[in-house]
Amino acid sequence: DLEYFNPSLFMQRYEFAISIGKAINLRVFEEPLKNVTTRLFKDVPRSEKDYQYLVAAYNKGVIKGISATNFNPEGDLTREQAATILIRALGLEGRVQDSQLLLKYADGHKISDYAKGAVIEATRIGLIQGNDKGQFNPQGKLSRADAALVVARFLEYLNRDLNNNYQHNILFY
Repeated sequence: DLEYFNPSLFMQRYEFAISIGKAINLRVFEEPLKNVTTRLFKDVPRSEKDYQYLVAAYNKGVIKGISATNFNPEGDLTREQAATILIRALGLEGRVQDSQLLLKYADGHKISDYAKGAVIEATRIGLIQGNDKGQFNPQGKLSRADAALVVARFLEYLNRDLNNNYQHNILFY
């Protein structure tokens, strides 16, 4: 239902965290979610739909709050936040290989320090790209349409990675 999805709206932090949490739990870790008894953030009630996925993503180090006590669930997701979440979800945050990729973006100096490695890696593996003016627009808000595209690329990357691991294990073990 296009009216419900409304691709031109901005993606909210909670929505994106849940979608990535579901992808991780269903596609990678495949572990059952335990009953949630603690509250992670003051601004996200435990009764929130799909709360257990937020907990799983938090426990895996995929998402963090905007502070120790707040998540800002209805806040608009920025492009650098999306790149950071995706790279953490893939476990690639320590694998930045080419810092020269930041120079690819005319506004690379505007990328927050915490997100630089993730933006580099997300660019390198093709999850998220800059615009046709050579800018990454790190604090730009991610539309729901762009978020859907990024999540689709994320899932494709997971499928390729799982296939490669499966083929490697068959051939070499």
